[in-house]
Amino acid sequence: MTTFGLTGAAGFLGWHTRAHLRATGIEPKLAHRETVGDAATLRRFVSDVDVVLHVAGVNRGSDSEVYEGNVELADNLAAALAASDEPRAVVFANSTKAGDDSAYGRSKERAGQILADTQATLGGRFVDVRLPHLFGEHGKPFYNSGVTTFAYQLANGQEPQIDVDSELELFHAQDAAALLIRSADVGSDPPQPKGRRILVSEALALLRRLSAPYLTNGVIPEMVDAFEVRMFNMFRSHLFPNHVPIKLTPHRDGRGAFVETVRSEGKGQVAVSTTAAGETRGEHFHFNKIERFVVISGDATVRIRRLLDDHIHQYFVSGDDPVAIDMPTLHAHNISNSGTRDLITMFWANELFEPDNPDTIREPV
Repeated sequence: MTTFGLTGAAGFLGWHTRAHLRATGIEPKLAHRETVGDAATLRRFVSDVDVVLHVAGVNRGSDSEVYEGNVELADNLAAALAASDEPRAVVFANSTKAGDDSAYGRSKERAGQILADTQATLGGRFVDVRLPHLFGEHGKPFYNSGVTTFAYQLANGQEPQIDVDSELELFHAQDAAALLIRSADVGSDPPQPKGRRILVSEALALLRRLSAPYLTNGVIPEMVDAFEVRMFNMFRSHLFPNHVPIKLTPHRDGRGAFVETVRSEGKGQVAVSTTAAGETRGEHFHFNKIERFVVISGDATVRIRRLLDDHIHQYFVSGDDPVAIDMPTLHAHNISNSGTRDLITMFWANELFEPDNPDTIREPV
């Protein structure tokens, strides 16, 4: 099995790349800031892997900090590769801005050239993947991207502002991760990532449309394609855990009670399950699927854990006091019957179940 090393593992794209590898059962060797800053440690890191995914980068700071930071990262990695006992493959997470007149663009162009020259000398495979503007769950607002900032602001009751209404080419971080990993294969086609071209104002308008009904009364908005689903999931990532659970209102009369569990502007699929006392369902995560749990009868414990994290969010729920819990993407989750009678739970998903592409990856909470 190919062994992967990942620089920039703690960053936005690094986290998504780790999550993507995790879904395939691969645990990469990680290089953090301390690793790439120490020559001996970096040499050991390179010597232990077949492929280096170079995701680390500097994109904020003064012009000199950005330029020198990216070039230094490439120089350090090149030196470690040259000291290795045999050639390694290198996949560089570059940018479509490489070569422009900004400090960032010039530094990414130079970094790519350093690594290309080194690999040519050593006889190692080098792939320069020029990625467009990335978006996705768990981006850092006011740092990773403007759309991440918009999503964070809308989730926290703030008013986004547009400085320049330029065109963006948005590319999801999971697609970027998959492309980087696939590019390591000898004989793979040259990577040509294509994102969704959209004006900044259009992206903000879309996020407003997707967020408004959900924030107001928990309504799942209409999403016409996978891009809109991913924009909504990016927005939802900034709501968890503070927006969970969603309180539902039971309407009671002499016949019993009626509770509206899901209101959606688009399509979806509903299922109901029974779970015996002491049993657990779930133990998986989803990349894109939006899923809502509502306990109809009985008592349950719902547990949610972000991938590559140890902290578990725990919710005690009951059919006597109905709430909805919407599962964030890229979070492992389960539901356990914590009562003495059968647990009856309703599950809603925004898409029809496809056995050949279930978007359900096993991951114990």
